[in-house]
Amino acid sequence: MSISMAVLILAQAAQPAIASPCGGEDAAGAPCAAAIAAARPAERSRLLYDRAFALNEQGDAAAALADLDKALAVDPANRAARRERAYSRDLLGDFAGARADLDHALALGGGNVVLFKERALALHGLGDVAGALADRTRVVEAAPDDAIALTDRAAEYLWLGRFGDAGADLDHAEKLARDDGARARVATLRTRLADWRDEAAPDAATACHAAGETRRYGAPHLVATCSAAFLAATAPTERAALLDVRARAFAAADDADSARADWQMAAAIDPGNARWQASLGFADVAAEQHQAARRAFDRALAAAPDDAAALAGRAAANYSLHATRAAYADARRSIALDANAAAYVVLGDIANDRHDSSAASDYWLQAYRLGERSEDLLVRLQDVGIDEPEDEVDNDRLPGADAPTV
Repeated sequence: MSISMAVLILAQAAQPAIASPCGGEDAAGAPCAAAIAAARPAERSRLLYDRAFALNEQGDAAAALADLDKALAVDPANRAARRERAYSRDLLGDFAGARADLDHALALGGGNVVLFKERALALHGLGDVAGALADRTRVVEAAPDDAIALTDRAAEYLWLGRFGDAGADLDHAEKLARDDGARARVATLRTRLADWRDEAAPDAATACHAAGETRRYGAPHLVATCSAAFLAATAPTERAALLDVRARAFAAADDADSARADWQMAAAIDPGNARWQASLGFADVAAEQHQAARRAFDRALAAAPDDAAALAGRAAANYSLHATRAAYADARRSIALDANAAAYVVLGDIANDRHDSSAASDYWLQAYRLGERSEDLLVRLQDVGIDEPEDEVDNDRLPGADAPTV
């Protein structure tokens, strides 16, 4: 389970009252805005929280964050708003901000177990696995018969190579599991435990790097091999590079959540490396976490301003966020640096939105010419009347040189 997905599940316990004018699908409507404008400070903070909660459910974490900033400016002691802001920041990939909010919420006192669960997620996202384990242990101590708490702690033990402790937690969780989801989670971690403990190649680091260099991401037990190498490594860049290969092995096995979690960790422990930030951005795009993706690409481009792939990725994220001008500018600059299919797809989508099917087909055909063969691209081409793109591609033409402005 990805960090953001897990926080989403935990956040359900903080749903606002149904009667609120700022809850549910009408959160962005005029009645909510009027209620906020007319409310006294404490009530205004609550209504802003209610609207932010609804916006997070609707996938607009950036707008939710803005409301929560206002709610906490009015009432800094609003624990629900602070916890929800941590969730918004998690969605946006701001684990440091999430941790700060959760630290503050814990300092305010009260029911701490859920806050420890959420802080463990933020700490893990920052690469502090030992800190995450400490919070997981606090949760288990408060709820020793909670199968999910035990499996969550077992997962942290795996990251630290404490296989005996992981196995003990899984044994206990298996006896306590009451539903298919919990039992499936135990089974998945048991398989991972056995693989990581017993199936790694003898010279794990060399084997992991070799698989990455030759792009043999489907090699047998590559996840176990890279896991052993990661546990033995100490330098952040080396650990991140091993996680990158392991992420690609997970992706090759269609485990997108685990791949994304590895890229989150790589970006956290080696934050100045543009490659890990861009890889995380593409994983965020695939997970439809476009705001988090844009932030990851921003970090990649801060480290490497002329990274054509990161520019293309940010163009895709901006397009999905309806920031069309920014998407267009990034895509054009990406192509100027290095012609690539991803940027051409974005330009085609923008042209198609403007009902310019001729320009759209040119851009999409250029993406096809550059090797893109995804089903999504083929459907796009069919929608503009191109069923056989091989018959349409002109290898001497480079569509996009005279692109329409936005």
